[in-house]
Amino acid sequence: MSWLSQLFGLFKSFQCWITIAPWEAALRVRFGKTAVRLGPGVHFRIPFTDRIFVQAVRLRPIFDTGQTVTTKDGKVLTVSFVIYYAISDMLKLYQSVSNPESLLIGQVQGQIAKTVCATRSEDLSPAWIESEINEALPSTDWGLSQVRLQITTFAYVKTYRLLNYEYRSLSAANELEVPRL
Repeated sequence: MSWLSQLFGLFKSFQCWITIAPWEAALRVRFGKTAVRLGPGVHFRIPFTDRIFVQAVRLRPIFDTGQTVTTKDGKVLTVSFVIYYAISDMLKLYQSVSNPESLLIGQVQGQIAKTVCATRSEDLSPAWIESEINEALPSTDWGLSQVRLQITTFAYVKTYRLLNYEYRSLSAANELEVPRL
């Protein structure tokens, strides 16, 4: 059965056309030098000289599992979020960013930390944080569109910290105090 997949792969390398779906965009790079945008439809390619990069341009979500930040008045806030984005200019995206998901998460986490640390807990709300962050998000700089943040978890939590040094010193002191018979 693997010989069949190898034969199909060999056939694909000699294929002189590519079909781009309506929800996709593509770049054709010829001889590794020039990149041309390809829209939906059938496009011809020269085998072994053209490389085709295809991306879905529909709206995409990026889920974050949570971030814990301390407010200006010392309360601990846990925030989880979703970032939505779509690709509007694939050539600009490929020329500017190698991993847009990681970059967007890093920027949003940094903006959330900056915003929450400078604000008191009674002034914070999910809608207010969303509006503050959405104004600062990049969109057309990287060839992205519809970039927006949605807060999914917003909770004040109590933290319990166990200091490792104190724990070790207490356990060492308890080991020294052995009851004598």
